[in-house]
Amino acid sequence: MRFGTEATSAKHRRHGSRYLVMVSFCIFAWLAPRAFATLDEARQLAQDGHVEQALVQVNEALRAEPMNITARLLRGVLLTREGHSDAAIDEFLSITKDRPDLPESYNNLAVLFAAQGRYDDARGVLRRAIELQPDYDV
Repeated sequence: MRFGTEATSAKHRRHGSRYLVMVSFCIFAWLAPRAFATLDEARQLAQDGHVEQALVQVNEALRAEPMNITARLLRGVLLTREGHSDAAIDEFLSITKDRPDLPESYNNLAVLFAAQGRYDDARGVLRRAIELQPDYDV
């Protein structure tokens, strides 16, 4: 009897994990387009001068997908435009840790560091951006 119970449990776990994968995929498929739509809305709001509302949209997208690099980069830019330089620096530093291969975050850090008079820091991160992508527009 015990063998039959274990076999049944294994069968349920196997089907349960398939179910979990399927449900996760469905949730992602539903959220992903919404996250992109939200980012498009945020970009448009920012273009129209509604940066604070754009930031709300980006934060909504990040709640749905916290590691979305596009949303995180946009969040850093919007924080900068709102005058929250320290928060923007924190965002870009976090991105450099999670995605050290992206020159955009280093370039944005260079601008923010230079604005704060932190020229050595700015030079260092700008060099890193150029190392990653030599033809990157600095």
